[in-house]
Amino acid sequence: MQECKTTRNSNIELLRIFAMFLIILSHAVPYGNNNAVDNYKEFLLLLMRYAGQIGNCIFICCSAYFLLDSKTLNAKKIYHIATDTFFISIFIMLFYVIWGYPLPFQKIIISIFPITFNNNWFIGCYILYYILHRP
Repeated sequence: MQECKTTRNSNIELLRIFAMFLIILSHAVPYGNNNAVDNYKEFLLLLMRYAGQIGNCIFICCSAYFLLDSKTLNAKKIYHIATDTFFISIFIMLFYVIWGYPLPFQKIIISIFPITFNNNWFIGCYILYYILHRP
């Protein structure tokens, strides 16, 4: 009996990790100056700020590579992505509440429905992309 093994391309996995790094980097850079660049430090910050957009594109391309041979849709995967996002959003909201940060009602609702109200826009886009990937 022959085993069915899934092969992964480690170079694409490494590229995906690099994309995640770019996305995290862009979230760590403070905003300010409305993209005005007066010196090289501000230029580097501007580049890092927009690295997340490049990282998003790379991440989607890597995901497309891995989904090329997939002919089925795994509803469990969608469920796990959505529930993970929900619980992480609730955890972060509770963290703010415990530390005494005042949360307006609108932020609480957004935290309870993170995908619906675009709090985690990429997760919603990724789930839609996953649903539509089937040939």
